[in-house]
Amino acid sequence: MRASRQNGRKRLYLDFDGYFAAVEEQAAPALHGRPVAVLPYPEARICVISANAAAKRHGVGTGTGVDEARWRCPGVAPWSANGRTSTCGCSTGSPVR
Repeated sequence: MRASRQNGRKRLYLDFDGYFAAVEEQAAPALHGRPVAVLPYPEARICVISANAAAKRHGVGTGTGVDEARWRCPGVAPWSANGRTSTCGCSTGSPVR
C-alpha cells in the first residue's frame, strides 16, 4: 500500500493480489500453512487469480496456469472460489483435481 499526491488530490494504491487467497484460507482452515492458488471456477485448464505468500515464494501468481503452478510448487492447493470471492462467503469453495 502506498499513497501519492497529484494535482492536490491524494491517491491510495492497494495490492489485492493475495486477498482472495486469504479469504479462502479463512473459510477453509485445512488450507492454513499450505501454498494456495485460487481459481475463478473449478477447471483444470485455467489461470490462477490469486495466490498466497507460500505459493508466491515458489513463483506462483496471478496469471499462472494450473499445470505450471503444480510444476513450480508440487504441494500447491488449486482452489476454486465457487463464487465466494464475488459473494462474500455465501458458498463453499472446493479443491480442483
